[in-house]
Amino acid sequence: MWPRRVLTIAWIMLNTACINVESYSVGAPSGTCFTRYPKHKTAAQTSTPPYDIQVSPNQYKPGDIITVTVVSKDGATFKGLQMAAFRATGNDEEILGQFIEFPEDKIKSFTCVGSYKNNMITHKNEKPAWNVTVKWRAPETNVGDILFKTSLVQVYELFWVDLKTDLLALNHSNIVESSYKAIKATQLISEINFSECGETKGCLLYPATCSGTDCVAAVTFHYDTDSGNYQFELMSSNQQDYVSLGFSDDNLMGKDEVVLCISKNGNLNIQHGWNPSYHYERKLTRFLSQAEIRASDGRLQCRFMLPRFSSVVTVNQEADVLEYFNQTFDHSERWYLQIAWGKVIPASDVISKHEESPAVSYQKIDLKKNEIFTGSSYGYLVQAHAALMIVAWIFLTGIVTVISRHYRDWMPRTRWFGTKVWFQIHRALAIGVVSLTVIAFTCVFSQFGLEIRKSSVPHSYVGLTVLTLVILQLIFGMLRPGPDDKVRVYFNWGHQILGQIIHLLAAVTMFLGFNMKQTVYNVKSFGTTVLCVWLVGQLAWHIIFEIIKCKGKRQESSSINGEVEKDKKDKTSKSLTLVLLLYALFLLIVTIAAMSAVFIY
Repeated sequence: MWPRRVLTIAWIMLNTACINVESYSVGAPSGTCFTRYPKHKTAAQTSTPPYDIQVSPNQYKPGDIITVTVVSKDGATFKGLQMAAFRATGNDEEILGQFIEFPEDKIKSFTCVGSYKNNMITHKNEKPAWNVTVKWRAPETNVGDILFKTSLVQVYELFWVDLKTDLLALNHSNIVESSYKAIKATQLISEINFSECGETKGCLLYPATCSGTDCVAAVTFHYDTDSGNYQFELMSSNQQDYVSLGFSDDNLMGKDEVVLCISKNGNLNIQHGWNPSYHYERKLTRFLSQAEIRASDGRLQCRFMLPRFSSVVTVNQEADVLEYFNQTFDHSERWYLQIAWGKVIPASDVISKHEESPAVSYQKIDLKKNEIFTGSSYGYLVQAHAALMIVAWIFLTGIVTVISRHYRDWMPRTRWFGTKVWFQIHRALAIGVVSLTVIAFTCVFSQFGLEIRKSSVPHSYVGLTVLTLVILQLIFGMLRPGPDDKVRVYFNWGHQILGQIIHLLAAVTMFLGFNMKQTVYNVKSFGTTVLCVWLVGQLAWHIIFEIIKCKGKRQESSSINGEVEKDKKDKTSKSLTLVLLLYALFLLIVTIAAMSAVFIY
């Protein structure tokens, strides 16, 4: 069963990887209708491109067929292309006309939201081309002057975006305006007032200990009874290029409405879109109003309005006729709110994937309630996973290790269930470590499934190694040879060495966990500091224990009276008990500190 499941997961991951690679070579996906920007991890070129884009004729009337040609200037080829027509003035989101003829060995069409099917073209392979000629049919109504916007990719790291080519209208009277106005963000005049949280507006504050401007991120919301609209205010305080608000039905990323605010180098931009799965797709801004953005003192703030109902529109690319699907969002319902922040691709309004995990409300929120809510970057199961691991591998394992090495002669006159005290504690806590580790893995697999997330590597692989070894350590312990067996000494050494290796790997796993790419910076910084304190403290305590052990041996070798020796052992046991309690207190403080980083954020 398990081998089959593992093979199935590997097959899915392999096919996913193949799809991702293929998406770069077979053209832009339909989700790029409103960005037309290749996410090639480099910025677009600002130099003059080595290509000409020509239209013939250069004027049109409704329904005309226009020839558009992309020609190399100096023999430079291009591998990738994306082109569509837009209004030259007014609503620059509206995609116009229809591509009716193109070389099918290099070019393919797809459909973006608009009045015509096949209103955008892209490349279908990476074969180099010197020129491409396509035919485009103008809209049946006069929409005024038109701009063809073209993105061209010469090689992966060398490309140009939104190269503009004019197509003039023959008649500039009786122009049919767009059915809606694309929203343009304006400069935010007043900062967000968080003192009204819980009184005149509701607020989601992150982390839970903040109160407003000191938050890493926050959102306020207010229901306007007069208009029936909802006003939102968003803030990120960690010098990011964008901050976004998501409305989720299940607190996980996927099929969520998103409003995104960008401020970069004076470019203010607000977008409406959604996350169909684990990526963002920009859509029309027709549901947004009163959009304002402000960036100052490292804080990005924005304000906007949404109606009760909004929707994102997708197109059935396989249908013979234009066919739309609407995903409607009712803001009068309860939603999990998600706040994400990150960077944009240089010299663009195209976002990069946020590196830090978004803050998500702990509960679904009624947007009409003026209450204060908190959230976390980690779900309950992830928090439980981290907490159980911290308790197991900082607190319990620390005591397990010290007990087995330094406390074998502790409380010599006392027996628990016929066995020395140290062994009973060692065995019970070791079983506790294994149990908590298994439960912790169950929590994280319940959250994310059996597939190892790319973002959690190598933390997840080292953690799986720890789980495997600690289970083997427990099994070996249960099968240990008897005290008089000649291999007992070798077993003891092997058991001790393996235990130290596991403890070391667990420490590495925790460091990797706090420093995963998506971990919030504050958690990385604080968590790493706590772990460093723990390691230094562990070293100091082991030195103390070794000193006490050596001192006890010297006293034992110098003793000649049996009664005096018993008294000294009793005193030593009391001292060891006090030292053990102090060591346990140290571990408890470190454990609580490490857990606070997870639960506060």
